[in-house]
Amino acid sequence: MSKDYEYLSDDELNKLMELAESDISVSAPESVEAEVLDYITEKEKLLQKKSNIRAVPPRKAVSRNTVSFAVYCLKVFGSIAAAIMILAITPFIRQNNLAGVPTREDIISGTQVKSREEVLSRIPVKTREEVISDESNGVLPRLESIFEMIREAYYETN
Repeated sequence: MSKDYEYLSDDELNKLMELAESDISVSAPESVEAEVLDYITEKEKLLQKKSNIRAVPPRKAVSRNTVSFAVYCLKVFGSIAAAIMILAITPFIRQNNLAGVPTREDIISGTQVKSREEVLSRIPVKTREEVISDESNGVLPRLESIFEMIREAYYETN
């Protein structure tokens, strides 16, 4: 189902384009301006009569996020207020209730500092003779005995 359409020829299209591009201007009807101005004045008169009625902007719905943010802000404000109160009250509580607690100066004055000699005198120090006599019971003789056992076992097998 195709219809045969008559298309414009190239010459006719060129003439149509020249006509559209030429200085022929189309103007609006002369009564349009008057009609638009009359319409505007009528609307203004209606608005003046109904001046006691105002348009109310639509109210935003309170979202859940807004409420949770408000609760968060209140919590932060409360914690800040509590911290300031604790800072203000703590010095007075400490003076009254902590009378039996020693101060830093009391502890330092009661501390006994021992000299280096006193500390070193508690550590047992072996003399040279003690060290030499311990060598007979120490690691070196044990190693020598192990080597001898290995040599004996080696020579017995050969």
